[in-house]
Amino acid sequence: MKLAALFLVIALAANSIALPAQKPTEGPSQGSDSKNAAKVKAEVQKRGIGKQSRLKVTLRNHTQVKGYVSQIGDASFQITNPKTQYVTTIAYADVKKVRGPGLPRSVVIAIGIGVVAAALLILLAFSLPKD
Repeated sequence: MKLAALFLVIALAANSIALPAQKPTEGPSQGSDSKNAAKVKAEVQKRGIGKQSRLKVTLRNHTQVKGYVSQIGDASFQITNPKTQYVTTIAYADVKKVRGPGLPRSVVIAIGIGVVAAALLILLAFSLPKD
């Protein structure tokens, strides 16, 4: 019984750490659009041009474009799909989110917390005296 209670406490603690409270979303305004476009432009420029600069871009119309950055301009950038060599020109203002090709940071943190919790449970299970 103690082991089940301990497991529940650890699971609840890991859940609250891995999934932080989300901020309420606000309606889009003209000022936030220009700030988002500037952020996107900085992120794209930081990653650079070439096949090593892979991105996954989510647009405001909820479509996703994957590939590498082939050209960076003042108002837009181009992503080339490496499989089809299809080039998509995307305006910075049309971008909702830019990600790298790997897992999001929150997923990596959740996996790490899960591994630590599992290790603690296993350690605890072997350290309890057997009746």
